[in-house]
Amino acid sequence: VQDYEQALFDEPLVSTRKLRLLSSITFIHLLSGELVKAEQMSRWLTDTASSNGNAYVGSWASYMLGICHFRWNNLETAVQIFQEAVEQIYAMDNNAPVDVYAGLIFSFQALQLPDKAAEVMNTLLEFVLQSNNPDFTNLAQSVQARLALMQGNHEAAIRWLKTTDLSFDEGTTLFWVDVPRLNQCRVLIAQGTESSLSQAILKLEEHWQFSQATQNIPMMIHILLLQTLAHRKQGETNKAIDALEHAVTLARPGGWIQPFVEMGPELVELLQQLGKQGVAPDYLAQLVAEIADVPDSGAGVSEDQLQNANLHNELVEQLTYR
Repeated sequence: VQDYEQALFDEPLVSTRKLRLLSSITFIHLLSGELVKAEQMSRWLTDTASSNGNAYVGSWASYMLGICHFRWNNLETAVQIFQEAVEQIYAMDNNAPVDVYAGLIFSFQALQLPDKAAEVMNTLLEFVLQSNNPDFTNLAQSVQARLALMQGNHEAAIRWLKTTDLSFDEGTTLFWVDVPRLNQCRVLIAQGTESSLSQAILKLEEHWQFSQATQNIPMMIHILLLQTLAHRKQGETNKAIDALEHAVTLARPGGWIQPFVEMGPELVELLQQLGKQGVAPDYLAQLVAEIADVPDSGAGVSEDQLQNANLHNELVEQLTYR
């Protein structure tokens, strides 16, 4: 990476090769969980793409910049950046168009703005209908299921789990905001039965093996945190703390916050126990404080809003191509 970064200074400001170098380096930093460096490179990439008039690279740069601030839990900034990226949505490819919307939706929900989250969800549904892309439809359903979990609407999420076919999902191959295979595990853990927890742990181990082999740090952090919750619900406190400590070790250098906050109050006691062992006390204190600032799941969501969420789920179900 250092060689690539040095090569950047040898390139003129407006250069296709420079765009490729910057894009590659930004990807590497994101996949390595290095949010500070990824954020710096994303900004540089944004400026260079603008100078070069390259809308495709510019859209990806905005998207990756939004991811950095989302994972830092800088939610207002993330919203602003994701909104800018949405304006360039037709210049993007792969899963990125849907994932940009996912980042915006989850940011609004984390800001306790469920109406805004629902509004963007509707816009996403309109977009996937226009795209006539079955994979986009399935990705949108996954986003809806995770939003339902965030709003405490477990029934809607479980309904998605029972009907979804994950053959379309690329899995833990990149740094996506939303990963359907991990959402499957989220819902299984939320169900909380002995059978569902066992299923979640088995699936998470499979995802861990792949992510570890590819050194995908973002996915490893999410998987470890889900393993933490699953083991805790099974009463396996030692395993839960071990997984949490590993997640903290990977997340602390990049200053990751949001994935811990999304896990909710259940994580607080384990974080406090880990802190008593002398593990990263300042970082753990910050995580506990951030989690404490967030109301419980469903808090601030009115009955009308929950009914609207149910309606949105019904609309998504109607979008299937089966």
